[in-house]
Order: sequence, then structure tokens, then C-alpha cells
Amino acid sequence: MKVRRKKKTGAATKLILPILGCIFVLFIFASLFLHFLLDKPTTVLRTSENNAFKFESHHSRGEKDGSYDLHLNDVSEEDDESLTKVEISGVKASRISRPIETIDTIDNKSLPYDVHKCPSHIPKNYPYAWNILDVLQHWNPDDTEIPSIIHQGLCAIDWRDPKQREIAFHYRKNELPFLIHNHHQIWRTANRWASYDYMYKRLGDKTYRNEYSKNNHMMYWKLRNNKKGPVGWNPPTENVELSFPDWYKKAEALESNPNPESAEHFYLRLNGAIGQQPSQNKNIFLFDDLPFFSPERQSDIFMVDPTDARGINCRLGSKGTTAETHYDSSRNFILMLRGQKRYILAHPSQCINMELYPLGHPSARHSRINWSDPESWLDGENFQFGMVNEVVLQAGDGLYLPQSWFHFIVSLSLNYQCNARSGQTQNYRNHITDCGF
Repeated sequence: MKVRRKKKTGAATKLILPILGCIFVLFIFASLFLHFLLDKPTTVLRTSENNAFKFESHHSRGEKDGSYDLHLNDVSEEDDESLTKVEISGVKASRISRPIETIDTIDNKSLPYDVHKCPSHIPKNYPYAWNILDVLQHWNPDDTEIPSIIHQGLCAIDWRDPKQREIAFHYRKNELPFLIHNHHQIWRTANRWASYDYMYKRLGDKTYRNEYSKNNHMMYWKLRNNKKGPVGWNPPTENVELSFPDWYKKAEALESNPNPESAEHFYLRLNGAIGQQPSQNKNIFLFDDLPFFSPERQSDIFMVDPTDARGINCRLGSKGTTAETHYDSSRNFILMLRGQKRYILAHPSQCINMELYPLGHPSARHSRINWSDPESWLDGENFQFGMVNEVVLQAGDGLYLPQSWFHFIVSLSLNYQCNARSGQTQNYRNHITDCGF
């Protein structure tokens, strides 16, 4: 009996060992397959763009000490960076020919960095800012003539320089604003949009939503839950329908108006929503003209999180139009495709100094101070202590604006601007919460 038991045991062992071996092999294959699935990007991209997207997804958290070690190949083989003479001249015609200098001192001390050559290590207190009253007194927002010198604290990246490109990713990773100059994709689109005939072919005679104001102020407002607003409050703007040719005539007339602040203004809006069929979205062409804002086709620097893209928003503005100071609740990348705009920026820590309308007000998150009126500057207890800097965006330029950064916008000429938002971050949430939002 003992001998028989040993034989049975030996036979069982011979049977079990191959089974265990098969299970082990299947486990290895299953693990490799799951690893492959989890490592794939959640957004479908062209093969030539996968490396750029994977680079960004693996470096989504920045080191706050200013150090970095980035190596990227962010330009698709299909993407020709060279611009033709016609493309270059088309954009230059929409830019001012003279340089704009930067005030390079703060409190009688020189700026510790060159805004025209971003340093690889993020400077302390970047971006530098100046007292808001000094900035506004130096250049009143109602004045659309660009001075020879401005209070620019933001670095400008020259996209033609590969080293500067790496630095741009580093600043964006650390949720800090910066400018981009000489990006071939922006210039190529700006060249097309510089042509009236091209824009007419795209927009035709259809009507589009326009914000209308009796003056140059375009204060945002929205009534929620059928509320009427505070006692004595009236909507600062109204919505009207205008075709592109009708809007263009009105905007062109303001180009020669020496006092555009007292004239009527129309702000034409074009929105490209993600996920809509062409039959449902009359602005679907925006994704063809701005492919780098499309989650499926994006590459380079333009979108932080393509899986949380918010569509494309374009604004066609006229000389003098102002958008009151506010912050947005998502990351933003802004492009100028024609003309010039002035952006006055403030760190989220300046929230209390921006004198915002509170939650529940139709213009919540927006400053109640009229930045063009020196008398209004004294209406708030904290406004005079605000710290800001400014930039002039021209055709072909880009601006990365992190979530919660304040911006006040002035149209310096007839202009086209498009922006896309992608994802949220909690980097500055404490400043906004402390401010009551």
C-alpha cells in the first residue's frame, strides 16, 4: 500500500508541475499586456505626436526649486517649421515695426533677469510686478497708443531656439505665465487670418453673437437662477447678432477714431465646441485652422491636459474694447492672430487688491474698479496696494496663463484672439479661497 501511494503521489506531482508552469507563463503575459494598456495615452494622437504627449504626461508635476532636466522632440515630422516670405510678411503687416522696451528697474534695482531670454532657473518672485497705480498712471487703459516702454515682467520665449523651448515647458510645468514669440504654427494661422477675403470665406454672411456696449467697457455678467440682480443694477452689455462683414465695417471705422472709449463697441464671439458634429457647430473650421488646439491632434506647448480640453474660444475686437479684470477657473493658452492687445496681469495672491464683485453678483470674479478712471482707483480700500505687470500681445504671439491669474485686457487695434483651456490645477486655490471664492 505504501508503494502504491508513492506512485500516485509521483504521478500527481508530474501533472501539477506543468499546470503551475502554464499558469505562471499566463500570469507573465497578462502582466505585460496590462502594463501595455495602462502605459498608452488616453487621448488618440498621431504616431508622430505620441512622444511629445508622453513627455508631458510624465512631467506633469514641476519642481519648485527651479531645476529641470527635460529632453523632448516635440515637433512632428509632418510639421514644416519654415515659413515662406509671404507668410512672414502677412503677419508682420499686423505687428508694429518698432521694438517695445521694458522697464528694467524695480525700486531702483535692476531686474534680475532678461525678459527677452528666459533663464533656465525660475527667478525668485517671478514674474516681477509693479504697483498698480504706477502702471496705470504710466499708460491709461483708454489710451491705445503703445508707449516706447512698458512694465513687462513676463519672459518671452523665442520658439526658434530649442533650449528656450525646453524652458517654456519648465515654466508651464510650474504653472507660471510666459510669452511665446516666433512660433511657426501660430504665424501660419495668423497669416491666413490677416486676409479679409479668407475670413469672409470662413464666416460668410451668417450672423454671430456680439456683445454690445455703448462705450468701450465689456463687463462680464450673468444672471443665475432667474435672479434680477442687485437693486439698481442694470446689465452693462447686451447681446446682438451681427455678420462678420457688418462687424468688420464698425471695427474698421474705429481704427481712425481718436476717442474710441466713447464710441459703441461690438465684440464678436466664435466658439468651437468639442464633440459636436459639423452640422451642429457652424464654427467647426476653427479646429482646421487651429489644429494644435484639437485634443486629437495637439502637440507642442499649447495644451496641458488634452483629456480635459474646453474647446476653442475666439474674440474679434475693435480698437479700445476692454475686458474687465477677472480670473478663470482653468488653464488658458491665448493666441493673437491679428492686431495687438494689452494684458495687465496679477498673481492670484493679489485677489484682495483686485476689489472683486462677490459671489452672487452678476459680475462675480470681476473687478468693480474702473481701471481707466483715476477717481475710481480710490474707491477700494486695497486697490492702491495691488501689484501687476503688463505685456503687449501682437499677431503671431502666444501667452500661457495659469488658472486663477488675473488679467485685464485692452484691444489696441482691430484684432482677432483665440484661446483654449485645458484642465485645472490647485496651485493657487488657497489665494482664491482666502479671497472669498
